[in-house]
Amino acid sequence: MYRKQQKNVHGCFTSDSDAFLFGARTVYRDVFIGDGGYVICYEMEDIEKKLHFDRKSLLCCNDLSFSS
Repeated sequence: MYRKQQKNVHGCFTSDSDAFLFGARTVYRDVFIGDGGYVICYEMEDIEKKLHFDRKSLLCCNDLSFSS
């Protein structure tokens, strides 16, 4: 995610749900090209505004959900 911090990229295409934990700000998923094509876009800004979660909060949730 270093390139995002340097403003070299706009977002990333991935099916990994942990992209935001590594610093992604914009994630594109489920890309379908063709008639009626679509892409689903997730923004960290939306997560921060609607859920009041920042990256640190997401990391804590991740740690709690995978603890034994």
